[in-house]
Amino acid sequence: MFRLILCYLLGLSSISYSQDTIDSTDYNYCKDVYSVKDKCDGVTRTYSSDLRSVQFVRLKNTVYMSITVWASSYNLNEKGVIILLTENKRIVKPNVKVEIEEFSDGQYSHHVFFPLSQDDVAKLKKYHITDYRLDDFDDNLDERDGEIYCGYMNCIAPKVVATKSKVPVKKKMKS
Repeated sequence: MFRLILCYLLGLSSISYSQDTIDSTDYNYCKDVYSVKDKCDGVTRTYSSDLRSVQFVRLKNTVYMSITVWASSYNLNEKGVIILLTENKRIVKPNVKVEIEEFSDGQYSHHVFFPLSQDDVAKLKKYHITDYRLDDFDDNLDERDGEIYCGYMNCIAPKVVATKSKVPVKKKMKS
């Protein structure tokens, strides 16, 4: 009888766990976002979980993105980030410097940390990350992870919306 009850309880817990990990419609992404107040300067930093080598950080009114790609080689170019999003949207940062660190096992960590514009944040709140490239090294996210990062961004920057860019008006020159 004890074994039957134990098997039943274990079966229920695995079923509910599976439901939690597969069905994301009711998932609260904000529970994976945390804030830390610096003891020295009193500034609060807000972090998302770094699920798959991508993390968001908010410091005051600026949101930063951190991405790491692992590879067995490195490139001397060391510049540029491309983030592909759903619905053929993208974020391109050609001048972001890629930091490279070599590890004893022969692997190289390619890492960037850069500020996001309000338009970038608005895109990341609406569209899911599918792929990203640092310099010449690519990585991708499955659909679920892309959805999770979109949820994180909505928690980290809930009030940020895209700003309309002002188109400069050409002034007529006097003849």
